[in-house]
Amino acid sequence: MKVKVQKLTDLDLARWAAEMTMRDKKSFIGLDTIYTNKHSLIYTQLFKIEMFDIPYAQHVHFRTHSANGLVHFVSTSRPDLVDVPERYGKVNHGMLCNAMHLIDMSHKRLCYKAEDLTLHLMRLIQDEIYEVDPALARHLEPMCSYLGRCPEGANTCGMYKEW
Repeated sequence: MKVKVQKLTDLDLARWAAEMTMRDKKSFIGLDTIYTNKHSLIYTQLFKIEMFDIPYAQHVHFRTHSANGLVHFVSTSRPDLVDVPERYGKVNHGMLCNAMHLIDMSHKRLCYKAEDLTLHLMRLIQDEIYEVDPALARHLEPMCSYLGRCPEGANTCGMYKEW
């Protein structure tokens, strides 16, 4: 499995958006503040995520995240179109998403109850995000860490004992 991440936008776009809402007052907001506050400016930060040779099951785990604006591009396994040894083999999976999509995705896919390969793949994505946007990488965390409690009820991994 291999993951590549490209950040498509920058802080200038977020500041432009902020200045539009503030009637052209100069914005000095930083990415960490944007990610912490989860203000609408978070949607200005766009990413291209490429995952190569991932098992079909992991592709499905990421494909279930279909929030408004999150777009998936997956290599076909149709035997009438490509020579694929097995129907549910490995696929390439691309995502075009914003920072909020990645934060939401991390809440589920960095959970210690997530399937091992899915957790590993999300950590690879987090590592690549760190290279292009360290502020965002620090906001990618399991839901229990974000909430301060486990939302899994009796199915908790034990990281947070009370739920």
